[in-house]
Amino acid sequence: MQRNKNPILPRHIAGSIFNYCNYENKSLATHSDNIDIDGIHKNYMLARLLNHVIRGEQDLAEEIIKKQPELMFVKGTVKDFSKRTIKGSAFQYALGALDNGMWEMMEKYFDAIAPEENHALAQSKEQFPEDSKDENENLFDYAELKKLSQSQTKIAQGVFLKLNAGEMVSFSRDMLLESKELKLQNSFQKFFESKKTITKGFHFNFQNYINFLNDDLMRDNGFNNLHIQGFMQRLFPACFAQAFCTGLEKINRGDKLVRSLSLTINDGSLGPEQKPPAPEKWFPLDSTKTFKLGENSWVNIKGKINNQRHSRNWTEQHHLQATIFYNNKRIKLNKFRIRLIGNPQPRKTPCNSCTIM
Repeated sequence: MQRNKNPILPRHIAGSIFNYCNYENKSLATHSDNIDIDGIHKNYMLARLLNHVIRGEQDLAEEIIKKQPELMFVKGTVKDFSKRTIKGSAFQYALGALDNGMWEMMEKYFDAIAPEENHALAQSKEQFPEDSKDENENLFDYAELKKLSQSQTKIAQGVFLKLNAGEMVSFSRDMLLESKELKLQNSFQKFFESKKTITKGFHFNFQNYINFLNDDLMRDNGFNNLHIQGFMQRLFPACFAQAFCTGLEKINRGDKLVRSLSLTINDGSLGPEQKPPAPEKWFPLDSTKTFKLGENSWVNIKGKINNQRHSRNWTEQHHLQATIFYNNKRIKLNKFRIRLIGNPQPRKTPCNSCTIM
């Protein structure tokens, strides 16, 4: 029996399937009494591909691209681990997340789609248009937080001296400062809220994180690592979280990125016979009560969980490693885009491992 090239499903069945899909062509269900099964399958695969890319699951993404490389440039809308709504193609997702491993994997499949066109260059220009705002315009100003930090330090020193002298101490002013801290903390968090769908540029400006690490006053004295640093770590693209889990020093010296989100507890109090606790996962967020970034935990550059509210362990080395890591990513992106512009015509040699379905 010959298979129908364009099989169809009754509208009510197709509609039920569409309820579990998240892609742009969902509107097709309203335009036809019967739906093309092949079309549903293609859109289902697109949704899977986009989710694999945004979650940093490179091997799973490549499995789909090998069979259907044309899906790399079909746009869709998904939410990442940080609940940001992002619209674009799989290739653009990789660019926006600064996931160089992902876009380097995709590059070898470009020619299997349309050898006469440079899809990569067009998609890159769309993701980073020339008239887009400068990245530095999206930097948080830590000035108010620093002022509060100085005030807290002075009051803490005064309270310590009074207690040593045996004097009574009123904590009402401290309570007012704590209230102000919470308000500033809320304004800090609102700055990073993404209310609109992201269609271009980077998904997260990592320079904000580096600026925090580079500020001795912010890092060591007043505002704590837990609420500031931990909160920003909730917003990391998956590939950045994976790099921290691997260890930034390892990545910076050329080690391969481990596509894992597993973390270890930074606990030196365990005895020789005690078993370490089970590893936590960076994402999905707040998977357990004991690990909530920005609330009771933050992660150091060696992929270890820290629960300290204040910490002086963030030395210049930590800032240096984070800066090197970010700069290397930006350099790789710039070189990749320059190569695309310098070679407007794609390579003529097709990809042997691709099979277009």
